[in-house]
Amino acid sequence: MKTDNSVIYSIRWDNLAKDTYLYGSDVAFNPDGSVKFKNPLMPPGQIIRKWQSDVNYQATRHEPQLPVLEEGELYEVRIYAGCKPEGGVKLRLRFFDRQGEAAGTAIIHDMVDEFSCPMVASSYELELINAGAGEIFFHHIEIQKKSGADMNVRIINPNTTLYVLILETTGSSYIFPEDRILNRFRNRVILTCEGADAIELNSCVTDRLPHNIEPRHIVVVGYGKRSNESAARYAKGIGSGVKLCTYGCAVKGLKAGIENIVYDENANEKKVVENSLMDPICDKTNRLMKLRLK
Repeated sequence: MKTDNSVIYSIRWDNLAKDTYLYGSDVAFNPDGSVKFKNPLMPPGQIIRKWQSDVNYQATRHEPQLPVLEEGELYEVRIYAGCKPEGGVKLRLRFFDRQGEAAGTAIIHDMVDEFSCPMVASSYELELINAGAGEIFFHHIEIQKKSGADMNVRIINPNTTLYVLILETTGSSYIFPEDRILNRFRNRVILTCEGADAIELNSCVTDRLPHNIEPRHIVVVGYGKRSNESAARYAKGIGSGVKLCTYGCAVKGLKAGIENIVYDENANEKKVVENSLMDPICDKTNRLMKLRLK
């Protein structure tokens, strides 16, 4: 049975022109989905990019861009972005009731912050606000219930193995492992694929880790096609001595000194699950139960 803290939502910057400040702007979309935005003449306080939770599909021809939030709940938001000068962007959440009237506002000043969803909120907008930045490199934003986010890092004994679990994506969100799975990992850090790819833009997770931990005590784990790839990139960033565990296949092109341990190579399961049309929305977290822990 999953807890109600089981989802991490990812928000990306798509190419909807009407939701982006284009006057005098240079906007470049990179192959990995990240965006470089440059406008040195843009006035402070202007909305750079806006996302909406409630849209009229007939009028806009696109689906809602934000997850549904629960009234009265506390959430953590993590911004994976860089800007020049540092601190040059803010987030603003604007909440609305069922009649479309304003129901509250939350300003996010830091790259990792919290906000509460008002009890009467029916919909909301998320706005990236210019606070003096002339150039922005935007990767993604994550939203997660605060009670779940508090479980992302758990260090009980810094002198034993640290497991970095890279969550497999299910569309635009990530399923958080059940407690029975998490309890297997005494020391753990949980990252999304996108969070692992963009970790250099946001150190909110790694700042809480023991700074003297040696790479040979770190095991990076992926358990699906996408998380395998992100886990390999993350392991490369740590350096020689780290161990990499992937599901079903070895990751090629690793630097010398990184051991890739492939677990549960079940050809029948790979054929049925990984090639299925349902694979992108399947919960693969049970594969973590098959990892042989020391």
